[in-house]
Amino acid sequence: MNDAEKLTTRYREAVLYVICGGFTTLVTWGSYAVFVWAGMELNASNILSWACGILFAFVVNKFIVFSSMDVRPSVIAKEAGSFLSARIFTGVIAALLFPILMGIGLNQSLLGTAGFPAKIVTSVIEIALNWVFSKYMIFTHKARPGGAQCAASKDPARPDAQTQPADGAGVGTTETGAAESERPQNEQDAEQNDSREDGSEPYGGVSR
Repeated sequence: MNDAEKLTTRYREAVLYVICGGFTTLVTWGSYAVFVWAGMELNASNILSWACGILFAFVVNKFIVFSSMDVRPSVIAKEAGSFLSARIFTGVIAALLFPILMGIGLNQSLLGTAGFPAKIVTSVIEIALNWVFSKYMIFTHKARPGGAQCAASKDPARPDAQTQPADGAGVGTTETGAAESERPQNEQDAEQNDSREDGSEPYGGVSR
């Protein structure tokens, strides 16, 4: 394995996050163009394209980036709600941070676009916050459905998960004790009487 492959394996989530983020941007821009070409009002097109981008980002982040494979409706609803809330929160942070950065001097033109340095900084901060929320707070269900049951079946604390003894282990002692306890009382009394007649104590006693 060469150095590039090692780095890709080590930083798999980060690499996939960046790649999927690029595709999310394309989905947002492409859907905006489609809505505008369809004759939709610009603000409505912007909102709908943002919604398309959020939906696409949720799907690829859940299944591709963070491998959260639990597809139970309750889990998906919780993750989707948290994902949307996080994106709204980071969007508000970016919106509030942008004029502040413009006011402290990042209002220069870059690539022919005024205020582009401030836009870049806010975008980097927004992406970093989205990464933290997604990795550590939203997509935390890594196991596939039924994984919890498999883990529980191997839990030594569960009575039904205790390891059974090996074949033949402890069987002889158990069967001997059971057989002794199941012997008729009259047979045991007869043996004691025979021992007394012989002048010896039963069960290993000392002869008188």
